[in-house]
Amino acid sequence: MKSSASLDWWAKILTAFMFGVVGFLIYEIIMINEGKARIGLSFGVVTLTIVIIWCYMNSVKEYVVEGNSLIVQRVKGQKTFDLNALTSVENYGEVKQGMTWRTMGNGGLFGYFGSFNNKGVGDFSMYATRQKPLWILTLGKEKIAISPDDASFITALQELVKA
Repeated sequence: MKSSASLDWWAKILTAFMFGVVGFLIYEIIMINEGKARIGLSFGVVTLTIVIIWCYMNSVKEYVVEGNSLIVQRVKGQKTFDLNALTSVENYGEVKQGMTWRTMGNGGLFGYFGSFNNKGVGDFSMYATRQKPLWILTLGKEKIAISPDDASFITALQELVKA
């Protein structure tokens, strides 16, 4: 079973904005004749380009269930989780309490991924492309957040918990 993972409006806007910033900086490099300013802008372009590439490489493309494994397909490879350890599938909107803090990761450029914390959920790893609907999967001691496009994908995971 597979489900696509499409970006929400915020991720699309942030991604487009970052490309616009890089384009603007490149334009400024071409137009400015001062050496020091060019060096500074060039450093900014290189840094932002590295960030954009890193975020793209870690972005989620689809979710796949094969056998007893949940596979999060990313551009740079995949992350596999053992569904034998799955104990719950919860709607994030129903279990979160207060603010969610990004402790290390990305909050919108090509999606949402990394380590996050919320008072109601605790520490969790996010592999998502949308903020809503977001689902928390508890796999033993590990919690992950996913955002598949297909609602039947979540229904199938919930059935695994009941079995």
